[in-house]
Amino acid sequence: MSVAMLIIALAGSSAHNGSLRYDGMYVESCSCPAPCPCELTGISMGCEGVGAFSIASGRFEGADLSGVKFAYATKPGSWVQCYVDAPTKEKRAAGAALAKSAFKDWGKMGAVKDAKIDITGSAGKYTMMVDGGKIMALTTSPVNGLNKKKPMTYSNINSVLHPVVMQAKTVKCAYHDGDKKFDLKGTNAYYNPTIKANGKLGR
Repeated sequence: MSVAMLIIALAGSSAHNGSLRYDGMYVESCSCPAPCPCELTGISMGCEGVGAFSIASGRFEGADLSGVKFAYATKPGSWVQCYVDAPTKEKRAAGAALAKSAFKDWGKMGAVKDAKIDITGSAGKYTMMVDGGKIMALTTSPVNGLNKKKPMTYSNINSVLHPVVMQAKTVKCAYHDGDKKFDLKGTNAYYNPTIKANGKLGR
């Protein structure tokens, strides 16, 4: 079966009804002032943003996601572009199906592209790159709470992908792919280094 056929089969599967479970981490940035409402209460049109996930272990629609990374860029309500980095073609297909399902309501979905995705750092200070920064480059810094030691944290939010997120700030972000491009600085960012997700997309 080709990768394209695997993606179609996974995205259209009803056996698991959107079931998702994984352990991993993520970081994102957008043009909103903090906090961006999209991840907390629902999609808000008018901003631009990027993000990336690194999955240590997990499954989507019964397919193995271990070692999968995927990134996205979006202008909510207008367009979404996703990228996948995976160790096998089967896991690449599973990651692509997850990305398409997770962001299907965010705008017109482009073809999911293969890309090298790197996320480094810790404790809210992250660097994320797609294709070595040629397509996407993001650096963040944490926003700590009252005690100045622990990050501001939002829990039980409206997202199966990351039900808990920590507040950060965009130090610098640049995205450029074809006719889609933007730069961000000093805007909203979120992260979570230890996601434990378990649920169904669309709920």
